Amino acid sequence: MIKAQIPPEIKDEVIRALSHGASRDDLILSICERSSLTWPEAEAYVNNIEIEHGIEIDTRATPILTALGGLIILGGLALLTAVMTGLILGLQNIFAGFEEENLIPIAGYWMEGSQIIQISLLLLPMALGMIIGGGMGLYRKIVPK
Repeated sequence: MIKAQIPPEIKDEVIRALSHGASRDDLILSICERSSLTWPEAEAYVNNIEIEHGIEIDTRATPILTALGGLIILGGLALLTAVMTGLILGLQNIFAGFEEENLIPIAGYWMEGSQIIQISLLLLPMALGMIIGGGMGLYRKIVPK
């Protein structure tokens, strides 16, 4: 009964608007203005479209979020690589100080190495958070519910 009063092109516009995250109230108002439906009827129509075309609506929104999740994971991996490199270089600096015959440079090597290690350890949670968060976001978008 309701579908007969709505022009067919509105259905595609509703799906497109829902996939782009449009305001439901604005969408329902637009349907009321363009058809002879009341607010509750238009709201029921939007609900029906969400139920019938939920996968299509989610799929249209997925490419941007998938790309964003992938970029966050790549950034986390790059940061993790920098952290691991910093830890290795810091340890090398610390152990290089023990190879010196004079004991005075040991303090310099120790300070420089420990600062590199401290910075690396501060960035480690951020790198892991980016990788885990991006992975969770990709998993939620790619794996069906």
